Amino acid sequence: MILIDRLNELIADIQMCMLVSVHANGQLHSRPMATQAVSDDGFLWFFTSAHSSKADEIRNNREVNVAYSDLTNMRFVSVAGTCELVRNRPTSERLWRDEYKRWFPMGLDDPELILLKVTINAVEYWDVQANRMRELTAINETVQLRDDRTVATDDRSVA
Repeated sequence: MILIDRLNELIADIQMCMLVSVHANGQLHSRPMATQAVSDDGFLWFFTSAHSSKADEIRNNREVNVAYSDLTNMRFVSVAGTCELVRNRPTSERLWRDEYKRWFPMGLDDPELILLKVTINAVEYWDVQANRMRELTAINETVQLRDDRTVATDDRSVA
């Protein structure tokens, strides 16, 4: 829980991140995304379209990186994780904002609306002002985080 709290502190003021996935040809592919939530059980949540190129890439290779940068405070965060596509109505309802109708005109009932659920495997951050780089998760802490995680029973993986 301490690791997740610290990650939330680090990215709280950063509205956009870059989600990096692996294209079928092996090239890295980045795109801007808005993080919907960092859950206490160690997941990052995003909305996307079920038939988008990023969804296709994640179906082929679930390893992703999520990069955050705060230029004002010269702070940078890198989250390595494993991503899955899920349909979870309670989570979607909790995270939904009416402004998303721009992309999903049918709202929560839009068949294209799907969640990207990134399981956090490792976090690194750089605090340039303090001239240091830190790892938030050591290997055993990461394993512990995974072992203690509870997965909602209404998650339906669609990948």
